[in-house]
Amino acid sequence: MSPHIVAAAVLFAVVSVAPSFVATATAQTEVRQTPMVDTIASAAAVQFAAAEQTPAVMPRELSRPGLSTSVLTALQATTVATQILDVHSTMKALNNGAVEANPMMSGVVKNRAAFIGVKSAMGAGLMYATHKMARRNKVAAIVTSAAINSAYLVVAHHNYKVARSTP
Repeated sequence: MSPHIVAAAVLFAVVSVAPSFVATATAQTEVRQTPMVDTIASAAAVQFAAAEQTPAVMPRELSRPGLSTSVLTALQATTVATQILDVHSTMKALNNGAVEANPMMSGVVKNRAAFIGVKSAMGAGLMYATHKMARRNKVAAIVTSAAINSAYLVVAHHNYKVARSTP
């Protein structure tokens, strides 16, 4: 396997997963019991702001999806990368004289556009399936996506080895 492709795949995976480990910055506000005087004063301030036609600034709470959703999104992006690696490694091996070992794909790989279309559809189908699975069980979706991506990385690695060994 070419060191540039391996480096690109690793960089893509790191960049895809890194945002899921970064915490979102949010403002901290002190929660306290307000006496009736403060409540009346704040209501008067809001009415005064409305009379002046200046919008009152209300604090917003930022919603952040859970870590598991971020990890699943990163894994789905990695699915795209693994499909691209599989297409590239298969084409490279075939161009060096190798033969497709998968009988279901042997007819498709002869036409490059059809092969890319099938692999795109497979990647989209995998992402859709893990997305649907995540609605019921996010952990299972993450484990499934990681396992599928790992399998495709093994296939791509094997294809690159075959491409190097064929004359």
